[in-house]
This record gives sequence, structure tokens and C-alpha cells, in this order.
Amino acid sequence: MKKLFIFFLILFSISLNATTHLFTDKLDHVMVSDPVNYNFVFYNSVTNTWDNGEFTTKEINILSASPVQITANQNNYSVADYSIWRLNTDASRNITGFVAENYKKLTIINVGSNDIVLKNQDVSSTAGNRIITGTGADITLVADDVALLWYDNTDSRWRILK
Repeated sequence: MKKLFIFFLILFSISLNATTHLFTDKLDHVMVSDPVNYNFVFYNSVTNTWDNGEFTTKEINILSASPVQITANQNNYSVADYSIWRLNTDASRNITGFVAENYKKLTIINVGSNDIVLKNQDVSSTAGNRIITGTGADITLVADDVALLWYDNTDSRWRILK
């Protein structure tokens, strides 16, 4: 069975395009996702069959963005359509909040050499776009640092998870 499964994956992977992703979850279940068409295929180990699934951008979004360099402090920084943001700045810059989208997870990666400071509960951003760092202090992302955030719909704030 395992050889047949691997053979199927090899055949299936030939049809993958630039927007289709092959990955495994924490239990090593193989999934193939197509975020453009909002669907995925996964192996159901209970029924030993391949099942189809659908998702919305609020449930899963594995697309990444590398926007132009940030050259000023940012209030209400827009993170629409993507969940992974590769940011770089021309100097140490502050981000006071992100334009909120309920139930969204967000990954910020500092791909530059200057600091990105995520400001804790800064009033420069709209209340629903603010960040709760969990420490009460600002969080500085140095080069190659990563912050994982989740939008808490109950508190209407972004929460830093890591």
C-alpha cells in the first residue's frame, strides 16, 4: 500500500502548478492544497480514502507576500490576502497594528537588516487593529526574527503567540 501511495504522489505531483502546495500536517497526513481555488485533497486514514475539502481564506492561507521596503512607521498596516509577510525596512521602524481580519493567523518575518518593532497596544492604530504582545512591552524583531500572531475576535486585537 505504501509503495502505491508513493507512486500516486509522484504521479500527482507532476500536475502541481505554481499555486498548488504539497505538505504534511502534524500527524504526517499528506495534503495537497490549491489556495487559489480554495480546495484541498487529503488522505483519510480512518476510511483509507482520499477526500476533498474546501477552505476559506480565513481558515487557511499559505500564500506569502514580500511588499516594498517600509520607509516610515506604520499604523493600521494592511495584511489582506496573505498570511505570511516578509518585511524589510530602511531603518528601525514601528508597526502599531495590522488591519484586522477576524480569525486570521499572521506570520511576520524580518528579512531585512534593520529592526521592526511591534508596538504593544499603541493608540496610533485603530483599536481593533492593535497588537497585544503578551509582555506589556514592545517586541523587537531583529534580522531573520519571526513573530506569529493570531487575531482574537473576542478582544478585537492581534495577539503575539511567539
